[in-house]
Amino acid sequence: MTKPTIARRVALVGNPNCGKTTLFNQLANANQRVGNWAGVTVERKSGYLHDDEYGHIELIDLPGTYSLTLVEELAEDEKITRDYLRKGHYDLIINVVDALSLERNLYLTIQLLELGIPVIVVLNRLGKISHNELNIKLKKLIQALSCPVMAITELNQNGLALLKKQIFAPLPKIDTKPLQYHLVIEREISTIANELKKTSCLINSNALRHQAITLLEGENNNSVLILSARERVYQEIGNEADVIIASQRYQFIENHCISNNDKTSKKWSARLDNILLNRFLGLPLFCLSMYLMFLFAVNIGGAFQDSIDIASNALFVDGMAIWLEKLSIPSPIISVVAYGIGKGINTTLTFTPVLGAMFLALTFLEDCGFMARAAFIMDRLMRALGLPGKAFVPMIVGFGCNVPAILGARHLENKRDRILTIMMSPFMSCGARLAIFTVFVATFFPKGGQNWVFTLYFVGIVMAIFTGMLLKKTILKGPSAPLILEMPDYQFPIIKNLFRHTWHRLSKFIFNAGKLIILVCTLLGALNALHINNEHRGSLLEEMSVKATPLFEPMGINEQNWPATVALFTGLLAKEVVIGTLNTLYQQAAGELPNNEEDAWSLKDELRDALNSVSSNLKDLGSAIINPIAASAPDENLTLKASSSMKDRFDGKAGAFSYLLFVLLYFPCVSAVSAIAKESSKKWAFFSVAWTTGLAYFIAVMFYQIATFDQHPAQTIQWLYISCGFVISVFLILKWIAIKENKRRSLPTPILVNVC
Repeated sequence: MTKPTIARRVALVGNPNCGKTTLFNQLANANQRVGNWAGVTVERKSGYLHDDEYGHIELIDLPGTYSLTLVEELAEDEKITRDYLRKGHYDLIINVVDALSLERNLYLTIQLLELGIPVIVVLNRLGKISHNELNIKLKKLIQALSCPVMAITELNQNGLALLKKQIFAPLPKIDTKPLQYHLVIEREISTIANELKKTSCLINSNALRHQAITLLEGENNNSVLILSARERVYQEIGNEADVIIASQRYQFIENHCISNNDKTSKKWSARLDNILLNRFLGLPLFCLSMYLMFLFAVNIGGAFQDSIDIASNALFVDGMAIWLEKLSIPSPIISVVAYGIGKGINTTLTFTPVLGAMFLALTFLEDCGFMARAAFIMDRLMRALGLPGKAFVPMIVGFGCNVPAILGARHLENKRDRILTIMMSPFMSCGARLAIFTVFVATFFPKGGQNWVFTLYFVGIVMAIFTGMLLKKTILKGPSAPLILEMPDYQFPIIKNLFRHTWHRLSKFIFNAGKLIILVCTLLGALNALHINNEHRGSLLEEMSVKATPLFEPMGINEQNWPATVALFTGLLAKEVVIGTLNTLYQQAAGELPNNEEDAWSLKDELRDALNSVSSNLKDLGSAIINPIAASAPDENLTLKASSSMKDRFDGKAGAFSYLLFVLLYFPCVSAVSAIAKESSKKWAFFSVAWTTGLAYFIAVMFYQIATFDQHPAQTIQWLYISCGFVISVFLILKWIAIKENKRRSLPTPILVNVC
């Protein structure tokens, strides 16, 4: 499909939560994320309008921002908007303004008008403003701003049609000076603009004026020209230039714009906030809401997980294998296609019910206005870990599944906070790991098993905190983003938008993460398809695992227990695969082969089982109310012979628990690694894999060595030194990288910014 020729490019700009993205969806009918707190729209999104006479118009939905002024605390998404607007690769700006917070929104409007690009101001969320009051407001705004001003609501199709007509109309007249600053300020703006004209590629006088204002306001530029200009302003007026400019903008808004007196919606929001943000009730109510979200996502969404798993496994794995076998396809190809590519598709689809439910719950909480309150409630507690309150939600989601936890970190404005949260999330013990814990507890710890499971969860939390502290003291050193939140009015989300936003998030994961999952599954399938002549082992995967088993000997896994090593490799795909691998291999080791007869398999029966699993899982929701984590864990058990064989091969409780520690902490599953790479970078994904696996190894080794200290005291002391050396080495390497990065960032600034 060829990209349409663009006749005009239109940028949608506005404060966070002003309704800008909703308007974008209505104009372009695009799938775009909508939220109720700053930082939701991190990426620029595009849509198209078409007119037979005029042609295609591209609509660009830019992230919400309060100002175009550059400050250190500016969120990354706001920088995206600011940088894009400064480049000027657009023809028209639609400035969406929240009519219920008119005074605050118009500060950005003045800055947009100073860019010298035609602007259409769209009043949104008119609330209960009367028709007469609205007309007065519009007339006064048009007179003050000297640009088109329109009113529109979500249900007003006439207003939407008029806006589309205005977008296709000839560009409105440009008036770049709605506000004349103090004479001293204007003099310095003119001086800076003249100097910029000599070195900048900017030709338009309006763009030069805007750049001059930006530099005078305090952009990071330490040239003699700018410093002298600021000093002259201070000496002649007695105040800093940025303070004077800001105060004059607010004075202009106060003098020319009608204040909004409608406080009906704000009154109800204030009443709810008195309860939800109460000093004593706030935290319990927040925990209850998180519990309900977790219950809905992990258990109601999880009720469909078995169905998707059984059906997709029947279609793409078992069914595919039987069909290829009937076509007399060689078994190595069957292994790669069915148990590689097919298993990758099966694994990707199996995540969709929980992820979809989680995204739906998060979208509902965001759109109704609750997430901003949640961040406020948890801010004090999270700052003790060097994170803002917003990081709490994705962290707690990680106990259900690490993937949505990692994806949820995108709502954090500060890049440092996002990466820190992402790096800590894999240590949250997910429901799949719980399935492994319960099997081992039943075999090795029949009494007091819950205490061992609790210990594992506690270890995961401690390692997450330790990782956060390590990164905070080295490569991610610095303060977390200040909690500057707009508390939007409570509102009931639009159902259509809820499902649209949920699908947008879910489809993004399926198509992006699925590529890596299928690739890894295919690789594992190929390794399993290559057989080696050996009376005890068949595939190359098993042989490689036997060769690798000595690496795990310090944590209690001997060569006889090579199936445990195979399970660690297959567990890279998904942690719940560990139990299936152990069950199969220990059965074979005990002489009990699974029934794989072709005539025992029926696609019809498999699909029936998939359908029946939904009603069966929904019946078990009663237990989920008491313990949602346990109820959501995959129902996997070993056969009696497999359990007996596993018990014989592990070195007692010490060997079993050290193995569980490794499973808890090592290599995040392929889906989580893919999410990390997507949300941060491939380098951070590699660091997460290396750090979690290295930490898991040394934690597991140290536990086993200490637990069996009397058998080899000298060896235990040696491993203690090695483990400490590992942590110290990582710290020093990260510290060195941090120092190197700081030197790179501290390069001298140019005399003047050349904006092209």
